[in-house]
Amino acid sequence: LTRVHIPPNCRVVRLHLDPGTDAYRDYRATLHDVSGVELWAQGQLQTANVQGGNAITLTFPCELLPEGDYHARLHGLSPGAPPVRLRRYDFRVLRD
Repeated sequence: LTRVHIPPNCRVVRLHLDPGTDAYRDYRATLHDVSGVELWAQGQLQTANVQGGNAITLTFPCELLPEGDYHARLHGLSPGAPPVRLRRYDFRVLRD
């Protein structure tokens, strides 16, 4: 399980998600707690070069994530079509 360490004075968390080989013009991402409740969502996301590879960057406030387990979901968006569920990214938040 990927661990995300959050320092005490944190303002925002940035997660870089690898979309894999799926190529969409836009993406939608959601953040869920361990029970599956959606905590955050954002659409119209696009890939960018991050550390030599394509990634989708999610940015949200640190206070949204107390210690615990979470998952992010990535969906591909195509005009006139419903979102396509692509990947799930599980992670654990640890407060320093």
